[in-house]
Amino acid sequence: MDEIWYASVRHNTTEIPARAIADCYTRKMEVYELCLEWDRVYEEYYNENDDILKFRKAMSISLQDRNEDPLKCRNPNNDNTVKLKKAEAKARADERQRIQAEQDAYQARKKQKEENWVRMNCPKGGEAYYCY
Repeated sequence: MDEIWYASVRHNTTEIPARAIADCYTRKMEVYELCLEWDRVYEEYYNENDDILKFRKAMSISLQDRNEDPLKCRNPNNDNTVKLKKAEAKARADERQRIQAEQDAYQARKKQKEENWVRMNCPKGGEAYYCY
């Protein structure tokens, strides 16, 4: 399944039953492909719990249609790895944002200090600790 297929299914999520999605999986994918897709769906739609549930339910139905264990593709370790990677990425982004805010605040204080110095020491004006 490609991104266009997933986008159309996600967009019409209330109208398309899991059985219809499962039929697509059954027709288009082998069992090993379903298991790869099981992990990809979790990583791709990590923040969209309803989408993950709908797609994984459909994959389980598709596995049942093939007389396979509906949780054959389930791998809690992979889900935990994805959660950890997402949490680490968020922590890195938050840290970058915090550092940028500190740098911006430092530059603002530095500029204010220079402006105060010029105001106090340069009756004709100035810039960056230099009088005109």
